[in-house]
Amino acid sequence: MVSKVEAYLGRAENNIVLAKHLYELSTHACMREDMNLKEDMTFLGDVVSLSYYSIFYAAKAYTISNGSRGTAKTVHADTYEMLEKELYSKGFGAKTKEVYEALMIDSRKLLDIFINEKNKRGSYTYNPMSKAKLRNAKASIENAEIFLISIKYLLENNPLWDIAR
Repeated sequence: MVSKVEAYLGRAENNIVLAKHLYELSTHACMREDMNLKEDMTFLGDVVSLSYYSIFYAAKAYTISNGSRGTAKTVHADTYEMLEKELYSKGFGAKTKEVYEALMIDSRKLLDIFINEKNKRGSYTYNPMSKAKLRNAKASIENAEIFLISIKYLLENNPLWDIAR
């Protein structure tokens, strides 16, 4: 049976894969032509959104692995707050310091990625006049990849998750 942590990680991976495919579709006119899509049609806003959701689901997996639960009403804000608490409360132990050094990224960078991509997603989702640019979409994919790799590494070095499996 798949655990909740594994289910959220699966969603995170699916979202980043789909984001990459939509990015490719948005940047290759021949692919859009093959699918009978308008020449100017892109899905860059969706790339940003899917990249954020990859980050969000990875964060959920990590916080759940540490026993945290959030409410459905404020799930995004709660997940950020729980991630921040988990990364800082457990983030400065010797083992986690080794993990951060191995990743060459620290907890502040992970939290910055989460909040920046959340804000970017909100901009493209809730403002119909806002159009994602190619560089924004590419940066979102890169941030999601960094975040997902980091969370997976943290989970692999998390003794609580091993117990929950």
